[in-house]
Amino acid sequence: MDNKEAQTKLNKFGVGQLVNLTGYFDFPNKQTEREEKIVEINADSVVIERPTASSPETLQYSAITFIM
Repeated sequence: MDNKEAQTKLNKFGVGQLVNLTGYFDFPNKQTEREEKIVEINADSVVIERPTASSPETLQYSAITFIM
């Protein structure tokens, strides 16, 4: 997914909202799905809050394949 498309879709949800993301986050050759809370939307990445993590995580748009 290109940066502009990902950023546009995430902006429709907005900061603080839960979003379903599919992409290459945990494994280089296997897609995983996540439901995450959006913390910040940047030009080339999104910062998300994971319930199991101690701090927010940055995901590059190039790793995201689907946003719902």
